[in-house]
Amino acid sequence: MFRPINLNHIVANDIQELYYILPVDNFQSVLAHGILSHNAVREINHSDISNSSVQGHREKAIESPRTHKKRSLHDYVNFYLQPYNAMLLVIQDAENLCLLRISKTLLEDRKDQAILTNKNAACSSAEFFKPEDYRLSPTSSKTLTSRCLKGDDGRYLEPSEFNARKPKRQAEALFPDQVPADYISGVFVYNEKTKKRIASMIANSVYAERIDVTVKSSIFPMSGYNAYNQRFSPFEVPCDEESKLATTSSSSSSSAKISSKGRF
Repeated sequence: MFRPINLNHIVANDIQELYYILPVDNFQSVLAHGILSHNAVREINHSDISNSSVQGHREKAIESPRTHKKRSLHDYVNFYLQPYNAMLLVIQDAENLCLLRISKTLLEDRKDQAILTNKNAACSSAEFFKPEDYRLSPTSSKTLTSRCLKGDDGRYLEPSEFNARKPKRQAEALFPDQVPADYISGVFVYNEKTKKRIASMIANSVYAERIDVTVKSSIFPMSGYNAYNQRFSPFEVPCDEESKLATTSSSSSSSAKISSKGRF
């Protein structure tokens, strides 16, 4: 994810990978057409996991920090800098999702087009940067790079502070229109069943033996664990319980020793 020289100020060179959440049903199309922006993909049959109300906010036009021309956020392919973020908590469909790992060479090859943000790009307070100008504040750097969403002093956050920091966890890298599948270095999946589905598509493509598929259950929230669910809220499960949640059913997890404090 990151290899920071200075933990207090994350810069573009610290970014080691980018991440893209994708329905498994769309993976074959990505291999054929690349990763397309929201507007570009309209012409292709695909599964849509986006939230319509959230997408309304992403219709806004943003100004390129390099050219100063304005385009809709929907004209950009958006990648996350941090894979452990609220988007996966909300979708709750681990077995039918995959997380594409995008090589950092994309940032190097297309630095003249790349735009980096300090938080979810749909936020009214989001800022947009050229890669060479990207330098996050200490609070944003801590929020983005920590394994769990905690305060600067290591304590768990109160709900109001958690909600204020959550968008910073969703900082993005934006690229116009399309990103070729050549930049996919690997895929994280929830279980062996999903791995077999993805691996079979890769084996029958020009990317055979070039894209690694890895089971990483801890990235994908368990069924029933939801950021906005009263029973399993992000304020109930501490970081050290995550590996248990990844492999335990919801029924058994309800009897586990779970703190009343929170995790990301």
